[in-house]
Amino acid sequence: MTTALVSTLHDYGAVGFAFFAGSLASVFGTLLGARYGAVSGALFGYLMGQGLIVTLLA
Repeated sequence: MTTALVSTLHDYGAVGFAFFAGSLASVFGTLLGARYGAVSGALFGYLMGQGLIVTLLA
């Protein structure tokens, strides 16, 4: 557990960027999805933003 934390701290900029970009994508995806697809569209937009975080961190 400690090793994973220490190795993550070396990439702090990349991790911060991934969470910032993914959170921004989640917010805009939710707003756009809700506009065009009601609740299911909002959920899909949120999921896409969270998927972006996972993709950038992988």
